[in-house]
Amino acid sequence: MRTAALVEPASVAWHAVARAGDVAGKTALVIGSGPIGALAVAVLKRAGATRIVAVDMHDKPLEIARAVGADEVLKGDDAEAIAAVEADVVIESSGSHFGLASAIKGAVRGGKVVMVGLLPSGRSRSSFRWPSPAN
Repeated sequence: MRTAALVEPASVAWHAVARAGDVAGKTALVIGSGPIGALAVAVLKRAGATRIVAVDMHDKPLEIARAVGADEVLKGDDAEAIAAVEADVVIESSGSHFGLASAIKGAVRGGKVVMVGLLPSGRSRSSFRWPSPAN
């Protein structure tokens, strides 16, 4: 039963990574290291991502993310460190407005952000604003 319980969340993580395209040799950032995020880390590792950075607000999910393949872990409130990752691929699995803003800031220009977590309805508390197109 333990293995069977992983089938659905693992398929969600696999689908998210597949949506990102070829991740081999790329830097990946996973925002939200709960069950889906941790499984996304494992799938990214297996798919050949060379640098995987996991982000969460709590220590235990970060410990699990490191155990399943994250090369680095960051606390979710360290916006400067997240922005410095400059990931080619970002998997957003936190389902929060703050997580989405972090995902966008942590992606390199032209990178891919795959949203797995659903955002709550209503007004965002995030101060993130979409960047203006470069002239």
